[in-house]
Amino acid sequence: MFQINYRIVENEDELKKMTKEAYDDEWGNIEGLLELCFNESSSGYMYDGEISPEMLAAGCFGDELLVSWFHNLLDAVIALREADYITVCQIECLRMLEFKKRDEFL
Repeated sequence: MFQINYRIVENEDELKKMTKEAYDDEWGNIEGLLELCFNESSSGYMYDGEISPEMLAAGCFGDELLVSWFHNLLDAVIALREADYITVCQIECLRMLEFKKRDEFL
C-alpha cells in the first residue's frame, strides 16, 4: 500500500482567487504538511489538529513544498513505466526514497 497524506497551510481563500499567472509570479509553490505511507512505515509528518496563525508565524508547519513534491512523485510514476527501481531525493534532505515495482505493485 502507498498513501499520500497532505495538508495545505497557506491561505486557501487567497489561492482560489489567483490566476495561474499570478500564482506563478507571486507564490510558485504551496507550503504544507506531507506524509508518505508505505505499508507499515512512513516518511514525513501529518498534523490533524487546529493550526493557529501564531503556530504558522512561529514556523511550526508548512515546511514541505507540496507542488515540488507532487511533481517529483509524478516523475517517479512515469519513470517506473520503464524501470523496476528508482530513487527520489527528499526535498532539502539527504535521504532517498526507493520505489520498486513488482508486477502491478509498488
